[in-house]
Amino acid sequence: MSEPAAPPSALTARWVAPIDVPPIAGGTVELTPDGRVAAVHDRPDARSGAEDLGDVALLPGFVNCHTHLEFSDFAAPIPAAGAFADWIAATVAARRERPGDRMDRVNRGLAESLAAGVTTVGEIATGAPEADGWNAARLPPPHARPALVAFGELIAPRDPVAALDAARAFLQSDGDPPDLIRGLSPHAPYSVHPAVPTLLAACPDTAAAPWAVHLLETSEEIDLLAKGQGPLAAAMERLGATRSDFGANRLRRDYLEPLATAARGLIVHGNRLTPADLDWLAAPERRHLSVIYCPRTHAHFGRPPHPWLALREAGVRVALGTDGRGSNPDLSILGELRFLHAQFPKVPPADLLALGTRCGAEALGVGGGRLRGGEPADLCAVRPDGASGDPAADLLHSGSRVVAVWRAGRRVV
Repeated sequence: MSEPAAPPSALTARWVAPIDVPPIAGGTVELTPDGRVAAVHDRPDARSGAEDLGDVALLPGFVNCHTHLEFSDFAAPIPAAGAFADWIAATVAARRERPGDRMDRVNRGLAESLAAGVTTVGEIATGAPEADGWNAARLPPPHARPALVAFGELIAPRDPVAALDAARAFLQSDGDPPDLIRGLSPHAPYSVHPAVPTLLAACPDTAAAPWAVHLLETSEEIDLLAKGQGPLAAAMERLGATRSDFGANRLRRDYLEPLATAARGLIVHGNRLTPADLDWLAAPERRHLSVIYCPRTHAHFGRPPHPWLALREAGVRVALGTDGRGSNPDLSILGELRFLHAQFPKVPPADLLALGTRCGAEALGVGGGRLRGGEPADLCAVRPDGASGDPAADLLHSGSRVVAVWRAGRRVV
């Protein structure tokens, strides 16, 4: 992709949706030469010099807080008819058997994300560069992809010290582009030794990074951690990682509580969070923690209702992810929002838009996710379906589509 043209001085559209305040009819977004938002307003005098986008809604780019881009070449999700352990086994096999190059698939997913209006991605970065793993040197230039928070995946069922060494190695970021933040993903309680999160929390380098952990995802996970039983226990036995130290509170003590010591923490999925967990998360000292809900992945597995509404009511930040094409038909956060709007029609559409923009940026600890002075000019224009007078609702109709995307004020789609 060639270098995009210099940013215009301003953009105007039928609607501008800043997210933090109600949509502005005929609004204008003024841009700085270095690709940030200068101002957002509805002053008619500023429209004469602005690029008029016409009958679209201009809003911040969407934020996908959790995805596995290495599966971006999947034409359809992996079936989930059996136990979760069976789906994991099929996913691991697919990872090993996929033809081609892993970073090619990651970059394919980044291109798909950008075309869908996603301008920031929380990616689970798998494997070391020297072993055909995730390699920042092979990313497209910043204008050709979303900004990234790359969570280095730790799969370590047996050796906690080796996991700490791998984590510190991943966080070394010499030569990274400025829009790449490195974090860590001690994958899940069934794939990471219980000592690993505590070791990461005790090390200044790793504790200062953002973390993302798959937690409280299934009843099988709870059976494993509380009783050492079930399909995941059998899978661990096949890995030679069986332990005898299971107990009813191990999951929270060994994984959830160390997560709270990280600079920023994502509880990925959190399908089985209890009312007591909600109270714990809602404490002021844990406002740096967020729950990442992947709605269409949740539906793919046919899981019981997710507690996202109760979490929001308790004051816990909820943001959205797509999880990846292993469990989702695409990488579109707008698709997730449409799905939620259809499932929860009583939730105000403006609140749903915030889940896929501002809440995601806050969860990842990055700029963007709202239109206001000083924020990165990472934007998307959506042609709405319908003319109800509520642009947020019209954006969530099935016929709406992303028609343009800007990174740092420069149009890239």
